[in-house]
Amino acid sequence: MTSLPGKDPVQQHPPPDTPVAQLDRLTALLHRPIWLLRFPAALEQPFWRRQQPAQVLAARIGVLVGIPLYLITTLIEWRTDPALLRLTLPTRALAIGLLLLVGVAASCAMTRRHLAWIVPLAILLLNSLQLYICRFSAPAYQAMTLLWMLLPLTFMSTVSRVPFRCALWVGLCTAGGFLLCSARFSSLSGIQLYHTGFFFLSFILILLLSHFFNERLQRQRFLQASLLNLHRRGLHRPDPGQPEVLQPDRELGVVSRAALDQRLRKHFAYHHPPRIAVVICTLDHFDTLVATYSEHEALFCLATVARTAQRMVAGSGDFVARRGDRSLALVLEGGNGFDALHLAERLRRQVEAMGIPHFGSPSQVITLSGGVAASEHLREPSADTLLQAADQALSRALAAGGNRSEAWRSA
Repeated sequence: MTSLPGKDPVQQHPPPDTPVAQLDRLTALLHRPIWLLRFPAALEQPFWRRQQPAQVLAARIGVLVGIPLYLITTLIEWRTDPALLRLTLPTRALAIGLLLLVGVAASCAMTRRHLAWIVPLAILLLNSLQLYICRFSAPAYQAMTLLWMLLPLTFMSTVSRVPFRCALWVGLCTAGGFLLCSARFSSLSGIQLYHTGFFFLSFILILLLSHFFNERLQRQRFLQASLLNLHRRGLHRPDPGQPEVLQPDRELGVVSRAALDQRLRKHFAYHHPPRIAVVICTLDHFDTLVATYSEHEALFCLATVARTAQRMVAGSGDFVARRGDRSLALVLEGGNGFDALHLAERLRRQVEAMGIPHFGSPSQVITLSGGVAASEHLREPSADTLLQAADQALSRALAAGGNRSEAWRSA
């Protein structure tokens, strides 16, 4: 096939976006510092689509809180200053109508996709109305009226999950309107104007910083969920043509427990002296992982570890099997304790470097603990004693805090 002159054929046919390439890209993004975390265009749209349910819920909360708040302030003005109420009543009615409009937008399917822009625009309009009300307030209440503009900004920075660039523009416009109103239309002057302005501007700066880091944390969680989804898609399927005893485990895609016992007993029956080593490993804080996500998600993580282990066992007789409901067994036929411990450490480091999210763990990622036993260290070598020794070493590793490999030692 000929390519067009002046064009690189590689540019015409870019490499496919394989799951491995996606995994590498997401892992590289996840290891960036949080203040430098920016998404390419391929991830930006899925990220904001995932934020839409939270934005709809935040808009409804803002409407349910904002309307009673305006009604209460209207009632207070009616009790304290009826003349001011007559001047500001149309403006307050307009603010309540604006909140109702946002509530209708949060209920319509056509406008939900644009809430990321509707909410900042509504907050900017509400603050403009508040500045208008400030012009007619009594001098003793003008500072308090201006500080009321911080409430919608606080809502936007902590709950709404709108893009940071929208929050930045709203914050800058609100700060400019505050400075203009406090300098030209209010009765604030001297030290009172200085204190009010300093408090208002510093509070806006803190809100913008909190909004920036809150959005970056949401991006990190999106990356972790995407990584977990990629690991979930790589499950193996059992081959129905194999005998039942050799059938791989249906949940993890490795050698089943029955086949593990059979192959170990066969090795001890036909090799004198036997030379075999076993690594039994499990995920740290497995119960917390199940409670944080679900039993299925925990099994997906264990299946990811199983596939990683299968790529590491290189011997002709080596294999990975399921040991228990929450553990795996790596069998090295012809191996010794040193080789098995080295393999357990490689697997542990690889699993930790993968960065699979685990919010219930102190390290925030999936970690592994392993127990190692070899037939050369057993007084009465057999399949059962070998597995029991590896289980004891694993229990010692878990008791020491996890994320480590322990070798079995005789009493």
